[in-house]
Amino acid sequence: MSSVLILLGGASVPEDIDQFDHIICADSGYLSLSGRDTVPDHLVGDMDSISPEVLEQAKASGVTVTLFSPDKDLTDGEIAVRKALSMEPGRLVICGGRRGRLDHVLSGPHLLFLIPPYVQAELRIEMDLIYLLRRGEMMALGKQEGIVSILPARGDCVVSVKGMRWDLENERLEFGSTRGIHNEFRDVEAVIRSISGDLFVMVVHEPG
Repeated sequence: MSSVLILLGGASVPEDIDQFDHIICADSGYLSLSGRDTVPDHLVGDMDSISPEVLEQAKASGVTVTLFSPDKDLTDGEIAVRKALSMEPGRLVICGGRRGRLDHVLSGPHLLFLIPPYVQAELRIEMDLIYLLRRGEMMALGKQEGIVSILPARGDCVVSVKGMRWDLENERLEFGSTRGIHNEFRDVEAVIRSISGDLFVMVVHEPG
């Protein structure tokens, strides 16, 4: 079961980068690897954020470059995700930046909807993690540093939470409400279950 890492623009390089079988960079995500020996497998996008010199350097280092027209329907991030899915991974991690264009930052979690449920997937933004929990699914989070927040992803949800400071039992979270923001680990493991609806589960850290 292979694992794929995607680096979006402004991404921080994860400490476990060497554990991935394949690396895909979306446009300026390639710049995150500057000064490192790591060579990604693929570089995709319209390359509007990469100089011609850097692009030629990427080709010379053995990176497979797929250039798209700026007049395209998909973001470079979505192109990278679809490329990753064509490789049939068992695990897919997307690393994004916090300081990029607001529309790209906000669209990052929506990329998780492109990934089938049978693929283990997460979005990392610096130290913060975002997961998509679909209807009927359950996830366990080992106790760790950080705050856990749950937000309905596209409509009202019914959710149960165990092992946290504020547990929930078949509670409705209305789409647009912030009720699910800020919970804290209590037990060694927290279990979150979506009874109905899709949820974004976030493990976030106070800005340092």
